[in-house]
Amino acid sequence: MHSAHLPDTSFDIMIISARMQAVLEILDRIQKSPIPMDLTIGDYMRQRRYIGSKDRADIVERVYGMVRHHARINWALEQAGATPITSRLKLLAYLILVEGNMPRHISKKMK
Repeated sequence: MHSAHLPDTSFDIMIISARMQAVLEILDRIQKSPIPMDLTIGDYMRQRRYIGSKDRADIVERVYGMVRHHARINWALEQAGATPITSRLKLLAYLILVEGNMPRHISKKMK
């Protein structure tokens, strides 16, 4: 069974990696910017008009989800002894803890 965020085709996997990169770039901008998060996201998207509406929706949903679950993600990573806690590591934790997207090689071992 696959999550709605993980289609099977290799073309879609390329899109997924681009979406994940956009999430990381937006989170980095949010951390560095004194302006509100929604304006930061809007500015990012305006500069990248080529991003389609479905991709935009997925990216924004993940960014807001990561902000919403910030404390849970950081707590889980701290409990796991993860140092340093990077944005990439937070995204991976979000995908596993919140979205339930277990990497295939791990989920096979758990069956």
